[in-house]
Amino acid sequence: MLLRNALCTSFLKSNVFGVVFILSACGGSSPDSPTNVSNTLPLANPVPITSAAMDGTERSPVNDDLSQGVPAPSDLTITNLRSGFVSLQWTPSVGDVNQQQPEGDSVSYYRVYRDGEILVDAFSSFVVDASAPIGEVVYSVEAVKFVTEPEYGFTRSALVDLVVQVPSAQQEAANVGGVEISNHVYESALADFQNCVISHAYKNVAPLCVNAHGYAWPLNADGTPGDVLHNTRSIAGDVMVSVRNKEAEFGPVPGNPTWTLKILSTGENIVRDVTLGDGDLSESEGHVVNGTAVADDGTVFISGTLYQSYLPRSLAPSADLLPVINAYYIAQYNYSTGEQLQFKRFSLSEAPGALASASNGELELHQAGKVTWYDAQSLTPIKSVRVTGYPIFSDERSVYTQSFDPDSFFRFAL
Repeated sequence: MLLRNALCTSFLKSNVFGVVFILSACGGSSPDSPTNVSNTLPLANPVPITSAAMDGTERSPVNDDLSQGVPAPSDLTITNLRSGFVSLQWTPSVGDVNQQQPEGDSVSYYRVYRDGEILVDAFSSFVVDASAPIGEVVYSVEAVKFVTEPEYGFTRSALVDLVVQVPSAQQEAANVGGVEISNHVYESALADFQNCVISHAYKNVAPLCVNAHGYAWPLNADGTPGDVLHNTRSIAGDVMVSVRNKEAEFGPVPGNPTWTLKILSTGENIVRDVTLGDGDLSESEGHVVNGTAVADDGTVFISGTLYQSYLPRSLAPSADLLPVINAYYIAQYNYSTGEQLQFKRFSLSEAPGALASASNGELELHQAGKVTWYDAQSLTPIKSVRVTGYPIFSDERSVYTQSFDPDSFFRFAL
């Protein structure tokens, strides 16, 4: 059984030129700061190389004329390396100083390659590869400049390359103190985990169970437990909350996400926008949500991503343009009035992940490779555990995860 492993909420947007780009609210999808590299796995001696092109690489179909002198980025490095997951960061090209207004800037965007194939285009100087293959991988980055004179086109810089050794899940688990377990051991642990502490039959809703850790799941018609509720749904007492990002719509700025409050005893639904305070967002910032948890006292916690809501550069001809992610956040709301009670902004290096549960005054947040518990009153971290793959659930003794191979499960002691 696969539980709660879809930690990314993505939706397509179209800009004013009809180019589609992806907004993503992935728990922990941003790279750790270079100052935190010591907290990650060994970097496997990455080898930086600077070249005009890689042999055998089929570069993007744009103008190769470098006469405009687009300066290349530099210092391409890893900020986080895990099995199936690599985050990259580089020093922006000389003259790349004005992301808000591309006029006069030296760079329109950066194009990132993996083993010679286009991986993604990025406005900012970091990207995440959440599906990195095991073994040796070559990443390359070039700066691209949109030009209109003497005709519409693009010029590009030289490539900056980096060779990375991506570990297998088994290698990584051994490095961080985890063990691979059989499906039988996992299913046994899951059965113990789904110990129903509170069970209620609610109007127009399947019977629901909640365990001591704040996780909830519906009961099937035969009485067996169903899948644990996704990160974007949570229940406590007579309240169920679900959060969602707005559907794609034409234009560069999506609307606020929404949260739906269901009173289970009556079936009543209350839909509200997830609004942040006037001082919570910087100018031109937007936000998307990636998780929610209802606390024992009925207050609602929501986690998400803060990004630049303006189009920060000249546009590029790619369907995978990433917005500039500024930070992450956790907010707390009164469920009955919708009033915001608490807000905390987290830097890219502090990426907390997506809310998974709330119980006993603690919030549990999941991201690929890490589980962190926060104090619900102060929103400060209490403890964290490095893991392999995606966290599924935790109990009093262990965290259980699933690797990128759907048949591989791991256990990490608390």
